[in-house]
Amino acid sequence: MYFINIRFPGTWLSSDIRDAQPDVEPLLCLMADCLLDAALALAFFDEAYAGLRGDGNATDDFRRELKSATAAVVRSQMGWDADPGEVSEKSDQKYFELLMKSRCLPAGYESRIPTMHARSFVYALDEIEKALEILEKIANMPESIAGIKQEWSVAFPYLSEVRNSAHHMADRVRGKRRNRNIKPKPVSVAGIETSGGVMMLNMLRGRNYGITLGEGSFQEVPITPESLVAARDLVQEVIDAFPWEGDPILHPTL
Repeated sequence: MYFINIRFPGTWLSSDIRDAQPDVEPLLCLMADCLLDAALALAFFDEAYAGLRGDGNATDDFRRELKSATAAVVRSQMGWDADPGEVSEKSDQKYFELLMKSRCLPAGYESRIPTMHARSFVYALDEIEKALEILEKIANMPESIAGIKQEWSVAFPYLSEVRNSAHHMADRVRGKRRNRNIKPKPVSVAGIETSGGVMMLNMLRGRNYGITLGEGSFQEVPITPESLVAARDLVQEVIDAFPWEGDPILHPTL
């Protein structure tokens, strides 16, 4: 689990900003909340990813033994002259039922959990980026906000585009972007080299969540503690850029 805190220098923004720009404080609170969402998503990702990488663990052994035993029982019940396709289908159905009763996830379910949490991490950081973009456009913001936004773009160069593709999977699986064909580009990352263009969707490469973007390139977002710390530090810089009143507050409350 990753325990992170954001320090609000006061209980509320100074009255001149709060009165002139009432949207600012809710945006800052949203950024802090999304950071906590990212921390939780990363913790759940770590747990699921470690389980997925485990070789020969007890759960794998249980599923393997149950599947083998179920297949033997079903074949015996249906007879050795039964159609192999029907035997296989009945065996799979029975195996699935027994798995559910034992409260053990099928491997096909379990393998999707790390990717699900990786997407949640990406979505949480993307909400922070959106809030930061809105802040940057509000009149009379602290001058440092623009610089912090640039730092964020350097730390997470493809975050928004990756989230956008992940959010439009019905288009990407058809190779489309806004009803136009995507021309995928060759992929060249550690462990993957393609000579021609290829669409890669919802891919987990180690601790990197990747996807083909609308413009055709394959890009990734690292699902790592380092990404979380970078986001946390920049969110803190944003909050510290504003004048506050009242007693300091740690978020979340302990």
